Amino acid sequence: MIPLAILAAVSVSLAAPLDQIPLGGDVHVLHGTLSSWARSVKKDFLNDLRECAPAIRANATAQSEACAKAAEWSIVMGNEAGDLDSLASAIAWAFYLAHENMDDKNLKGKKGKHHNPKERPVVPLLQTEEDAIDLRPENKLALREYGNMRRGHADILTIDELPLPPGEIAPYLGGIYLVDHNRLRSDWGEAGAKVVKGVLDHHNDLGMHPDAKPRVIEPTGSCASLVVHEVLQLWDKDKEDQVYNDQECVDKTSLKHKTHPTDIPTELADLLLSVIALDTDDFHRGNGRDLHASKAIWRWSSFCGGDEDRDAVMDRLDKELGTAKKDLRHLSVRDLLRRDWKGDIIPAPNASAPALHLGIASIPVSMRDQISRVGNHTPAAWFETEKAWTKEIYADVSLALTSYREGGVGDEPDSLDGDDGDDDDSDPEKGAKHREIALVVQDGRRLTRLMANSLFDAIKSEIEAAPELNVTTWTGGDLGGERRMIWDQWFTKASRKVVRPVVERAVEGWYGQPVYRQSLGKP
Repeated sequence: MIPLAILAAVSVSLAAPLDQIPLGGDVHVLHGTLSSWARSVKKDFLNDLRECAPAIRANATAQSEACAKAAEWSIVMGNEAGDLDSLASAIAWAFYLAHENMDDKNLKGKKGKHHNPKERPVVPLLQTEEDAIDLRPENKLALREYGNMRRGHADILTIDELPLPPGEIAPYLGGIYLVDHNRLRSDWGEAGAKVVKGVLDHHNDLGMHPDAKPRVIEPTGSCASLVVHEVLQLWDKDKEDQVYNDQECVDKTSLKHKTHPTDIPTELADLLLSVIALDTDDFHRGNGRDLHASKAIWRWSSFCGGDEDRDAVMDRLDKELGTAKKDLRHLSVRDLLRRDWKGDIIPAPNASAPALHLGIASIPVSMRDQISRVGNHTPAAWFETEKAWTKEIYADVSLALTSYREGGVGDEPDSLDGDDGDDDDSDPEKGAKHREIALVVQDGRRLTRLMANSLFDAIKSEIEAAPELNVTTWTGGDLGGERRMIWDQWFTKASRKVVRPVVERAVEGWYGQPVYRQSLGKP
C-alpha cells in the first residue's frame, strides 16, 4: 500500500519497482471503494448539516455542538454545468484531500470501514440537480463503467440535496475548493468566498480568490489533468522517466488485504483516464499537462499490464465516451437547455439598478432539430418552452448557443460542446460546422418592461457589432414574441468563452459601470 503522502515520491523515482501482475478476471479489485467512500461522506455530511440546521435558523450556532462538527467539513465543487470533467475532478480532489495525511497507523482497527473517522472531513459536491446528471450520457457511462459508481447516483452529492441554501451553509464550512471554475457562484455569498482554500481550473483566470493555495489556473484539455498533477505533485516533474514506465503497475492483489484505500483506487484511476481521453479528444487537443497526467496515473488503472497499451486504451475511451456524448436524440428542449447551463446572479451595482440572473446554455443540436421536438414545431413554440424553463430558475437574460455539423440527413451533433469547440472546422468527413445564438430577455422577474426592452437592445446591438462572432439574422420563421432573437454565427470557433464577454460588455454598458470588474475586486 502506498499512502498518498508518499505518492509524489513514487512518481519521482521508480528505484523500488512495483510488482507487475497479469490482469485476469475482474481487474477492479477495489470494486466499489470509490463509490462506498463517496456515499459514506455524503451521508455523514448531510447528517451533520441537518443536525446543525435548527441552530442556523435560530441564529444559535455558537452554542451548538452539531454546528461545531459541521464546521469541520470542506467541500470540493465543480462548475454548475455538471460535465464529466467537473464531476470527476471534484471526486478525485476530495478523495485526495480526505486522505493526504493518513498512513497505516491511522488505519488500525478500522477494518470494513470506507469512511475512517480519522480522515479529514471532505465531500465532493456537484452544482447541478441529481436528475440532470444523466442528461449527459457520457456521465452515466463513465461513472458506471469506469468509476464503478452506483446506479441512481446515491453516492454523489448534488446541490438540490443540501438541506439549506448555499449562502446559509457557507459561514459554517471549514473550506471550499473549486475545480473546473475559478469564481465561486454568488449564491454562496461573501462568507463562501472567504473560505475558498484552493482552486484548480483550466479556464480564463478571473482574478478571484488570490489567497487560495493551491491556486493553479492554466490551460489544459482537462481539469482532471491538473488534479492529477496536484495529487501526485507533478508540477516540476517535466521528465517523462520521472512519472511513467508502462511496465510498472501497482500490485492490485495486495490492495485486497488493506483496511482502507489510501492508494488511488483502481476505479478512480480509470475514471480520470477516461475524462482526460474525452476532453483532449485522445490528445488532439490539450497540452503536455494532459499527456503527462495520463502517463502518471496509468500504473493505478485496471488497464496497466493488459493487452492494450496506453495509446490504444486512450483512443478506445475517447471513442466510447464520444459516441455516448453525441446520443442526445432522447432529450427534450428543456433537457437540452438544462444539460449545459452556466448562469449566475449579477449583484445590483447601486440602489436604483436591479440585480440580474444571466445564463448561457450550450447545446450541440441545431435550432431546426430542437424546434422539431416541441409543440407545433415552430420557433414560437421553442421560445415558449425556453420561457417555461427560465421561469423555473428565475432567469432574466438567457442565451442558447448551438454548435453542430450538417451531415446529410438531419443534424449530426458536434463532437464537442459549444464551450470547447475548437476542432477542425474544415474536416470534409465531418461536414460543415455551424453555430447559432438565441437571445431572450424577460420582464416581470427582476426587470420592468422598459428595463427589459433597453437591455435587450443593448445586448442585441453588441452581438451584432462583434467581429469575433460575425452574425446574421436567422431566417427560420416567426419567433412569436418580443425581445426574442436568433442569429446564425459565421465565426464558428467562437464558443461560449467568446460569446459571454460580448454579452458582459453589453450588460456593463447598460448599467453604465463595470459591474463585472467590480465583482472581481478590480478597479
